[in-house]
Amino acid sequence: MESNNSRLKDKAFVFSVKVIKFIDSVNNRDFTFQSILNQLIRSATSIGANINEAQGGISRKDFIVFFSHAFKSAIETEYWLKLIKESKGIDTDLLIADCQELIRILAKSLKTLKDK
Repeated sequence: MESNNSRLKDKAFVFSVKVIKFIDSVNNRDFTFQSILNQLIRSATSIGANINEAQGGISRKDFIVFFSHAFKSAIETEYWLKLIKESKGIDTDLLIADCQELIRILAKSLKTLKDK
């Protein structure tokens, strides 16, 4: 049976791929939009990178730190997606929903880790 961490890693990876494909699909010639997209790609791919890095943590504290970074990156990613939606009129609702799911999972995981 697949572990919860493995499913979370897979969800974060798939989300990163979706964001990359989204960025490749939009016209990004506008300088301000390019800047926003650069921030989006960094924060979105950072979620999965930090989840993966948590697996290599030496201590429980390391694990919590990397999960915290992933959580913060997910919150930042949601911000950029909402900004794109409002400022450029591009539908990012599905990506926002996926991001909010990652935020909920990470928040619950962090709460469980900190309560132990």
